[in-house]
Amino acid sequence: MHGVVGMLDVMHATVQEQIEGQRNSKVRQVFQTLKENIETVQDSSKRAVEAADNVVHAYDMNLQIPDTPLQDTDSPATAASANTTYFDHKPSRLIEG
Repeated sequence: MHGVVGMLDVMHATVQEQIEGQRNSKVRQVFQTLKENIETVQDSSKRAVEAADNVVHAYDMNLQIPDTPLQDTDSPATAASANTTYFDHKPSRLIEG
C-alpha cells in the first residue's frame, strides 16, 4: 500500500508541474481538478495505510488487552501525584511502530 501512496505523490507532482507550465486556462483548470482529486485519493490512501499499520501492530501484540492491576495501588489513577494526572501515566510496555 505504501507503493500506491508513493505513486500518487509522483502523479501529484507531475500534475503540479503541468499546471505551472500551462498557459491555456481551460487546460490548467482540468489539471487543477485532477490535482484536487489526486489529493482526495492521497488522504484516503494514507488513512488506509495507517489503519493497516494499526492492524499489524495489534497482531504483533497478539491482540491482548493490557493486564489489569492486581491491587488498587497499582492503578495509574491512584498512583498519580499532585503534579501528574491519570493521563500522564506511561505504560510499562514499549510499543514500537
